Amino acid sequence: MENVQFFNKFMALIFMKNTNIHVFSSGYPSELFYRGSAMWETLYGMVLAYPIVCYVFVPVYFSLGITSVYQYLDMRFKSRLVRCLASGTYVVRQLLNQGVTVFTPCVALNTVIGIPYWASISGITLASIIFNLLGGLKAAILADVMQGLTMIAVSFAIIVQGCVEAGGPVNVFYLSKRDGRLNFFNWSTDLTARVTTTSALVGQLFMSLSIFGCQQNFVQRYCSMESQKKVTK
Repeated sequence: MENVQFFNKFMALIFMKNTNIHVFSSGYPSELFYRGSAMWETLYGMVLAYPIVCYVFVPVYFSLGITSVYQYLDMRFKSRLVRCLASGTYVVRQLLNQGVTVFTPCVALNTVIGIPYWASISGITLASIIFNLLGGLKAAILADVMQGLTMIAVSFAIIVQGCVEAGGPVNVFYLSKRDGRLNFFNWSTDLTARVTTTSALVGQLFMSLSIFGCQQNFVQRYCSMESQKKVTK
């Protein structure tokens, strides 16, 4: 029973961490510094997507007893071609995504330590392949948990250090407001604007539904849990 509870907590941490840690750790801070806080309002869409996934998507997978999104498409449209097209586009998407995921830490290693790109890319890729081949799904889940905990700890340390250097949280807020970075709640419908509250909310809502509700790696994690209630919880 205790092992099940630990497993559920690990899975919750993995879902919270998401798959775009490189965006969270590098992209969002840069976006906030150069263009303001509007991009952070994508969180609204993510929050709205979670209950929809839990109460609309997940029940379908559990009721059908399937572990593959593409199996559902095959059953729904009675077409193996649709299943193959969907799985093929997912493979292409993941290849492109993994390229960005691997290259992002390599940029940091090259900037801070001076390691050549070819060396860091080869090393990270080789280590990941060997780790997953030897450890399997258990190792992958453990790595996700360790990565999530590290991300939380490092983020907390950066926030504390930043507040100390800026003279406290109040001064951080004042400086951000003075420099025009607190541009929240812009409900403009201007399609030429880079990011508004409206575009961030609507765009991220549909993106999160496609990721958390239809992406194979997340569906496998849902189905690996013992019940639908555990996924919702």
